[in-house]
Amino acid sequence: MTYLRLFLFGFPLFSLLHADNGILLISPDGLSDAWKPFAEWKTSQGKPTRILSLSEILSSEEGGDAQEKIRAAVLASIDQDEVKWVILGADTVAGSTEGIPTRATAHPAMGRKYREIPSDRYYLSTGDWDANGNGRFGEWPEDLEAIQYTHEKAVIGRIPVRTAEDVKSYTDKVIAYESRKSTAPSRMVITCAVPSAEAKLHTNASEIGKIWPEGQVEMFFTGKTPWDEKEAGDHDLSPRNWRTLINEGEVEKMHIHGHGLIQNWILEHDRKITLKDVQALENKDRPLFVTTVSCFTGQFDHATDPCIAEAMLRKEEGGALLVLAPSREGIPIFMNPRVEMREMVLQGKMDGTTETMTRFWQSALETPVSAGEAFAKSQAGFESNARKHPAFHFLLCELNLLGDPSLTLER
Repeated sequence: MTYLRLFLFGFPLFSLLHADNGILLISPDGLSDAWKPFAEWKTSQGKPTRILSLSEILSSEEGGDAQEKIRAAVLASIDQDEVKWVILGADTVAGSTEGIPTRATAHPAMGRKYREIPSDRYYLSTGDWDANGNGRFGEWPEDLEAIQYTHEKAVIGRIPVRTAEDVKSYTDKVIAYESRKSTAPSRMVITCAVPSAEAKLHTNASEIGKIWPEGQVEMFFTGKTPWDEKEAGDHDLSPRNWRTLINEGEVEKMHIHGHGLIQNWILEHDRKITLKDVQALENKDRPLFVTTVSCFTGQFDHATDPCIAEAMLRKEEGGALLVLAPSREGIPIFMNPRVEMREMVLQGKMDGTTETMTRFWQSALETPVSAGEAFAKSQAGFESNARKHPAFHFLLCELNLLGDPSLTLER
C-alpha cells in the first residue's frame, strides 16, 4: 500500500487514518510512481496522502461502470479515512480507457448541444445522478433527487496530466510554491476584451476589494489600463503585453474575461493567446492562479489536447497552479435573462458564472482555506437556484477545478 511506502521514506509516523485533513489521489496505473514525490511532499506538510490506482478501484469496488466504482471508492475514503481533498491525478482521454474518466452529464433543457458535460463533482455525491435510471446522468429536472452538488466533508479537483513529465512539472511547481519564504505580490489583474462586460467586472473587482483591502485589483481592459502612456487604451491588451506582465513577476492572480476557444484566449483585435504564448511564460517564481469565463478554455475532455487551461498547468517552470474555467460555453447565467442581461451591461449586475469566480476569490482571500474549499463554497450558494433553473444546474456541472484543491492562496 502507498501508506506503507510513505512511512518507509521516513516521514512522521502519524496515522493516515482519521487525519481529517488527508488527500486521496486517484491515479492511472502508469502514473502512480510519478505521483510519489507529490504524495511525499504533501504528507510532509501535514496532509497525509494516499495514492490509489485506478486498477485497484476497478478490481475492488462494485458498480455498473468505472465512474460508479470511482465514486464508491471516494465516498468510502471520505467516510472511513476522513479524506478532505480528492485529486483526480490525470486527464480524461477522449475515446480511450486511459486517464481518469469524468462523468458526462446531459443537459437537454439547455439545448441539444449540451449533452456531454464533464462533471467531476459527481464523485462526491451520495446519489448516483440517474434518478430515472435511463443511463443519462444529471438530467434536469428528472435526476434532481439523486444529485448532490457538494459534500460537507470533502472537495475535489483534477490535475489533468498525461505523462510522467507532466506530473513532475506540476509537482515541482507545487513544492516551490509551498516552500517559498517570500511574500507574493498583493496584486490581481482582471483582463477584459469585451467592452459590454466591463461594468460587471467593476462590480467583480469591487466585491473582491471589500474583503482584500491590502490587495491591489487592476483592470487590463481594451479601453483602459494602468500602463497607458498618452491616452486611454494605448497599452494594448495583446498576447505580448500579457506575457510580459506575467514574466515580470508582477501578478500571481488573474481573471480573464473575453471570448475563447479550446486552445486560445482571444484578446483585443481578435489576437489570440496560443499554446506558444503559454510555452513562452517564464514565471517559475510566481505561478498563476487563474479564473476565466472564456468559452471552452477548460474543455479537458476534448480529443484536442491540451486545452489552454491544461497547457498552463503542465507548463514547466511557469504557467499556472490552478485554473478555474468553463468546460463548454461560458455563457451568462441568469434566472431571468431578458431583464438581467440588460442590468449586467448597464448596471454591472454579475451573472452566475462571473459571480462564482468572484465568490471563489473572496473565499480564498478572506480566510486561509484551500482552493478546493473556496470553490465549493462559491458554488454552494447557487444550489437552490440549480434546483429551480436548468441554467444554474448547467453552471454547477460545467465548472471543474483544474489543479491541486489543497493549495492555499497567498494574500
